[in-house]
Amino acid sequence: MILTTDEARTLNALRASGRRLVRTQSDWRVHARGDARTRPLAIIDLSSAARLVAAGRLCEAPGGGLILASDVERPRPQRAEISPPDASFFTAIAARGRPASPGFIGLARKAEQGQGPLSRRAVRAGLTLIKDAEAATRQSGLTMDFTATPQDRDARRAWRGGGVDAGTRARAALRRLRSNAGESAYALSWSACVDARSLKWLAARHSFPRSNAADRLAAALETIADAYGL
Repeated sequence: MILTTDEARTLNALRASGRRLVRTQSDWRVHARGDARTRPLAIIDLSSAARLVAAGRLCEAPGGGLILASDVERPRPQRAEISPPDASFFTAIAARGRPASPGFIGLARKAEQGQGPLSRRAVRAGLTLIKDAEAATRQSGLTMDFTATPQDRDARRAWRGGGVDAGTRARAALRRLRSNAGESAYALSWSACVDARSLKWLAARHSFPRSNAADRLAAALETIADAYGL
């Protein structure tokens, strides 16, 4: 979706916590701290607001007005709705040189065919852990604060635009996961999924029989799935 300048400015203004669009007779406006007496930070016409709602960028807010659709908390999917692992993921892993087996990837391939100790839920947990681990390595960027207006004398400065960046969110998610899942399950799952260690290596490193390695990993990934709320 290509945004107009007014639409982009409005979406950026709404990223600050607590802000919403308030309708007037001729347009929609965003005010700092929700005070309609202040100069609006952004204005869009009625047709632009309707277009953003239709595109899923805005939605109605409790108590009236419009807010960013991304700010609305959505219910967690039921376990029965969990989709099977994406086959393209395994192709990408192979292209990057990670071993297909024996280890998490090999067990995930078997799970895709309904075989082995891993459930599809456990595979999804492992893939989510890999995704968060890779996102956590990203660095934040700086943008300008376009919500600043010339109506006061406050000093303005560059800030981290777009709310919390993906890398920061992923690092926070990993900290919560480690706390909720426990060190043992987290460390074992990290070694198998993120570090792509073999089952033999996992057994030696985490001190359990090689014959039980796959089952131990399956149990750890179920704990990770519980911590993620999958």
